[in-house]
Amino acid sequence: MQVEGSRRGRGRGLLAAGLVALMVGGGAASAALAAAPVTPSTSGGIIGSQKGAEQPRECDAGEVLIGARAQNRVGTTGPGGILVQLDLLCGTVDVGADGKPVVTPNADWLTYPAFDEGRGTTSDGLCPVNQVAYQLSGSTFASQGTRWTQSAILSCRPLVVTPDGELKVDGTAQKTLATAGDGRANLTEQRIEGPFCDAGDGELSSSIVRGYRPQLGGEGLDGYAPSCATFAVDHGDAPESYGAASHPANAATFLGTLVDGETTSAFSADARGDDATAGERPNTAIDDEDGVAALPAVEALEGSGYSLDVSATNRVLSVPATLTAWIDFDRNGTFEQNEAASAVVPPGASGTTSRVTWTGLEKRISTSGTSFARIRLTVGDSVAVGPSGPQRAGEVEDYTVELIAAQPALDLEKTVENVTDVSKDAVTNTSDVLTYAFVVTNPSAVTLTGVTVADPLPGLSAPAATDWPSGSPGVLPPGKSVTFRASYTVTQADTDRGSIVNTATASATSPLDRPVDAPASTTTTTLDRSASLTLTKKGFVAPGDSEAGDRVDYSFTVTNTGSLTVAQTAILDPKPGLSTLEYDAWPGTPGSLAPGETVTASASYALTQADVDARSVDNTATVSGVSGSGPVPPVTSTVNVPIQAHSEIAIDKTAVFEGGDTPAPGDRISYGFDISNVGATTATDVSVRDELPGISAIAFEQYPSGTVGVLAPGQSVHATASYVLTQADIDTGTVDNTASAAARTPDGRPIPEALDSANVDLNNLAVLTIEKRAAFAGGSHAVPGESIEYTFAVTNDGNVTLTDVQVDDRLPRLSLVTFGTWPGEAGQLAPGETVTASANYAVTDTDIGAQGVSNTAVATASARSGPVVSEPSVAIVPLSPEPKIILAATGAAPLVAGMTVLALMILGSMLWIAARRREANR
Repeated sequence: MQVEGSRRGRGRGLLAAGLVALMVGGGAASAALAAAPVTPSTSGGIIGSQKGAEQPRECDAGEVLIGARAQNRVGTTGPGGILVQLDLLCGTVDVGADGKPVVTPNADWLTYPAFDEGRGTTSDGLCPVNQVAYQLSGSTFASQGTRWTQSAILSCRPLVVTPDGELKVDGTAQKTLATAGDGRANLTEQRIEGPFCDAGDGELSSSIVRGYRPQLGGEGLDGYAPSCATFAVDHGDAPESYGAASHPANAATFLGTLVDGETTSAFSADARGDDATAGERPNTAIDDEDGVAALPAVEALEGSGYSLDVSATNRVLSVPATLTAWIDFDRNGTFEQNEAASAVVPPGASGTTSRVTWTGLEKRISTSGTSFARIRLTVGDSVAVGPSGPQRAGEVEDYTVELIAAQPALDLEKTVENVTDVSKDAVTNTSDVLTYAFVVTNPSAVTLTGVTVADPLPGLSAPAATDWPSGSPGVLPPGKSVTFRASYTVTQADTDRGSIVNTATASATSPLDRPVDAPASTTTTTLDRSASLTLTKKGFVAPGDSEAGDRVDYSFTVTNTGSLTVAQTAILDPKPGLSTLEYDAWPGTPGSLAPGETVTASASYALTQADVDARSVDNTATVSGVSGSGPVPPVTSTVNVPIQAHSEIAIDKTAVFEGGDTPAPGDRISYGFDISNVGATTATDVSVRDELPGISAIAFEQYPSGTVGVLAPGQSVHATASYVLTQADIDTGTVDNTASAAARTPDGRPIPEALDSANVDLNNLAVLTIEKRAAFAGGSHAVPGESIEYTFAVTNDGNVTLTDVQVDDRLPRLSLVTFGTWPGEAGQLAPGETVTASANYAVTDTDIGAQGVSNTAVATASARSGPVVSEPSVAIVPLSPEPKIILAATGAAPLVAGMTVLALMILGSMLWIAARRREANR
C-alpha cells in the first residue's frame, strides 16, 4: 500500500538526526533570509527499470535536495537488496550577510510509501553543510531478468554567488557523493547508472536535483528518474503590453522578504498572475509581491512628487544593486524610460528601505484610473535597466496603482464690467463702449500655460490681461484667476437687434501639453431700443416789412434721437399753399436715418393777406417713420413766423372855395377826403376826423372792400364835407383845416393817424374909406374964433374886420376927434360897418386971410394883413373976410394971395397923405 509523501520527524533515526544538526550548525544562516526559488523539474534518465512514472517525489519549489534516506529489502522472497523506500531531505538556499550562500535543512524529511515486506536497515546519504545535490545517480543490479535499484547517490557541491549576482553550483569545488541504500557488492551485475541532471565539472552551473520520479513495480522501487531543476527565474506578471521582465533569483538580491520563481511570465490583467498561493506549482507557491506594503494612489498635484519606500536586500557584497521602478503614468500600456525612477541599494543592505521618487506628476498623469507599476532590483550599480527583458540576478514585482490625474480645468466668467455712455443718454445703445471682463480661473491642481481668451465678436478689441498672478504672461497657477479685458463699441446693427449675445471661450495648455478649454461663457447685453424722432421747423422771411405774396422759406430738420434705425422717414406739412417739400441729401438710404443722423428739407410759402394781417404764420409739420420695434410715434413741430408788416393809412384832403373873388360870410368850401391804405395790413374801422367848427358831417362813398370801414392794402375811399365861411375866416384870410384819418389793424391795434391839411386862402381885402365933411358955423364973413364943425364917416369897405380904427387929421388946433357910437366893439369895424366922428376947429386970422381952411383926414386901422390907411378925404371950408377988408383991398391982389395960400395948404395935405401911406405900407 502506498501513501502520499509527508514530512516526518527527526525521531526516525539517530544518524539522520545527527547529520541534520551538523548541517544546520555549520553555516551562517539567518532566519530572515529569503529562500532561492527553484524551477519546476524535468525528468532525467531512468535508474533501474522503467515501469511507468508516478507523481514526482521532490522538494518544494523553494527548496533544494540535500539528502536521501533509503531502505532495501532484506527478505528472501523476490529480489534481495531492492530499494523499497526512498525519502528526501530538502533545504532552503539563502545568502548570508557575508554574501555567501547558506543551505538550511528542513526540520523534517519528506517521507513516501514503503513496501512493507522485507525492510532492512535505513541508510542516509547527506550532502555536506551548505552543499546541494546537483546530480543524481544510483546503483542497480540484475535479478529475474530485471534491473533493480539498489541505492541513490547524490553528487553534492557548494553554491556561490557570482559577481553578476547569480546563484550557481560551484563546479570547481570538490564534489561529494552521498549514497543512500544498501551497498552490498554481492548482487548480480551491479552497476552505477547516471549521474543525471547534467552539470560539467569545472564550471558554474545552475543544475540541481529536486527529487525523483518513482518507477514503482510489485517488488519495490523498481526504478526512478531524477527530477532535474535549476534555480528559478522571477518573472513579472503585469499585462503583456508591458513586456516580459525576468531576473535569475539568487536569494541575495531581492525585494521585500519573499521571492518566487516562475517558468515564464504570468501576464495578468491585475498584475497578480504569480501571486496565488494555491494550485499548481511553481507560480502558486507564495505571494512574493512584498517590496512595498501597498502603492498609494498617485495624485498629480501641482509641484508634488510621488515616492515609494521599497524594501530591498543586496547581499552581493561586491557591487551595489540598482533599484528601478516604473509607473505607467500615461496609461498607454507600456513602461517608458521617462517614467522610471531609481535608487542605489548598497552592498550588504538587508531589508533596507530605498526610496524612489518621481516629480512633475502634473506633467505625467493625463487620465485617472488603474495603471501599473514595475519594480526591478538588479545586481550592479551602473546597469542599464529597462522595464522589460531579462536582467541580471534580482527580482521584479508588478503592482496595480491608482492614478488620479490632475484634471486640468479652466473656468471662464464673462461679464460687462463697464459701460461708457458716449451718447450721454443714460442708456446703453449705439456708440457706447462696453468693457468686457473675462475672469479666467484655474480650479485645478496644476499650473496651466498659454492661457488665452477668444471672443469672436466682430469689432471687439483683443482680450488682454496685464496682472498675471504668476508674474509670467499666460501662466496661471492652481486656484488663481486672471482678468482679461476687451472693449467693444456698440453698433447700430446691435441696437437694431436689441441685444448683444456674445460667447467667449478660454483655453490653456496642461502640463501634459494637452489643450484645456473652459466652458464657454455667454453674456447678453440688453440695449435700449427706443425709437424717437425730433422735428425742428424754422421759417424765414426777408428782413423788413412784408406784404401779401412775399415768400416764407421753411426748413425742416429731422433727427433720429432714438437708438434704432428709422426707415420710411417722412415729413407731412398740410399747410395750404405750401410748396412740395424737397429733401436735402440723405446720410444713407433715402428715408432711413440711423441714430444721431439728420436730414433736412425745405419748402416755401407765399404770404396771404390774412397772414400779413395776423402778423404771423403758424404752421405745424409732423414727422413719422418705422423702426424695428414698429411705428415711431409721430412728432410735430410748430413754428410761428412773425411777420413784420407796415400798417399805414394816408389821407389826402382837398378844398374847393365856391364863393366869388371876394369871399363873404356864407360862402361855401367843399372838402374832399381821400383815405388810402398805404400799409401792408388791412385797415379796419377807417374814420376821418375834421375838427373844423361848423364843418358838415363827413360822408363816405362806397368802400371798395364792400365792408364799411375796411380798406385792403392799396385801397382808397373818398369822403366829402362842406363848410360855410364866417367873417372870422375871412378876417383870418385863410381857412386852415387839418383832417385826420384813423384806423385799426385786424387785431385791433390802432394804426397811426394820418393828417392832411387843406388851406383855403381867402382874398382878404382890407379897405377903409373916410368921408370928411365940414360945416362952418359962422356967418358969411368969417370972424376969427368962429368954429368949423368937422364930421368923419369911416366905413369898412373891405371884407375883413378892421380894428384900431382911427381918424388921422393933422389940422393944427383941431379939437380931439370924437367917435360916435360904434356898431360893435369900439375901435372895430366889421365889413360894411361905418362909424362917425367929429372935431371942431376955431378959424384963425390966417385962415381968414387964406380965405379958407383946407383940411385932409385919413382913416387908419389894423387888419391881420397889417395897417390899413384910407384914401384921404379933404374938406375945404372957404372963408370970406370982413367986407371992409375986402373994400380996402379992392382989386385982384388979395384974391391971388388967398388962392396961393389955399393951394399951398392942399399941397401940404397931399404930402402928408403920401407919407402916411408909405408908413402904412411899411
